Amino acid sequence: DFVLARPENLQVVLLIELDDNSHDNKAKQERDDFIDKLYKQTGYKFIRVRGTGNLKEIIKEQLEQ
Repeated sequence: DFVLARPENLQVVLLIELDDNSHDNKAKQERDDFIDKLYKQTGYKFIRVRGTGNLKEIIKEQLEQ
């Protein structure tokens, strides 16, 4: 859903997938599994988040790794 990138060169820093209740059905879960495998193969940092309550903290943790 979102890509965080460095402003000076647009280098991708983090990919963010926001999930809602629509991701509970089988078709979406299969798509999500495919996306997870795809991003792992690319080497990009990727997070999947349900809700946005603590999104800022999750992003901060990922960027510190």
